Amino acid sequence: MIRVCKIWLMGLILCFLVSCQDRQTIGDFRGHSWGDSAESVRKKEQATLVSSKEGLAYEGSIAGISVLIMYIFTDGKLSQAGYLSQESQTNKNRYIEDYEELKNFLGKKYGQPDSDRVTWKNDQYRESQSDWGTALSIGHLLYRAEWNTDSTMVETFLGGDNSMLIHGIRYHERASMAERERKSEEEALDQL
Repeated sequence: MIRVCKIWLMGLILCFLVSCQDRQTIGDFRGHSWGDSAESVRKKEQATLVSSKEGLAYEGSIAGISVLIMYIFTDGKLSQAGYLSQESQTNKNRYIEDYEELKNFLGKKYGQPDSDRVTWKNDQYRESQSDWGTALSIGHLLYRAEWNTDSTMVETFLGGDNSMLIHGIRYHERASMAERERKSEEEALDQL
C-alpha cells in the first residue's frame, strides 16, 4: 500500500512539474504570460532591445518579415504585445501578400478567425486590384481579422493613410481589456 501511495504521489508531482513547464514555455506571447513584469520579459526575450521608453520594443522578424516586437505594461504587468511590420515595399500590393501570409499562419495556430473583414471606405480603386495597395496607403481600404482564446484577443490589421501603411498583429490580455473598457466608460460617464 505504501509503495502504491509513493508511486501515485510521484506521478502527481511529475504531472504538476510537466504542467508548470508547459505554462512557462507556451505563454500568451512569445513565451511570456500576461501579468509578467518588464524585468521578466527583458530576461527572457532574445531579440535586440531598441527602446524601453513606453513599454519595451525589440527588433526581430516573423515569417521573414522585419518587425518591431512590442510589449505594453499596465500597472507594471504585461497586458498587450504585438508585432509591427518594418517592411518597405516598392509595390504596395506586396503588403497585402504579407498580411495574407501572416493571417494564414495565425489561422494555423488559432483556427478560423472569429472576425475577418475587408472594409472599403472609398470605392475609387475597388475594381482595380492592381491599385489596392494604393487604396490602402490613402485610407480607402482596411484589412482586419480577429481570434479570441480564453485569455487573449489576437488581431491582425493592415491599413494606412497619407501614403503610410501600417501592418501589425496585436495581442491583448482579455481581462485587462475589459478593465480598460470599464474605466473608459466610467470616465466618459463622469464627463456627462
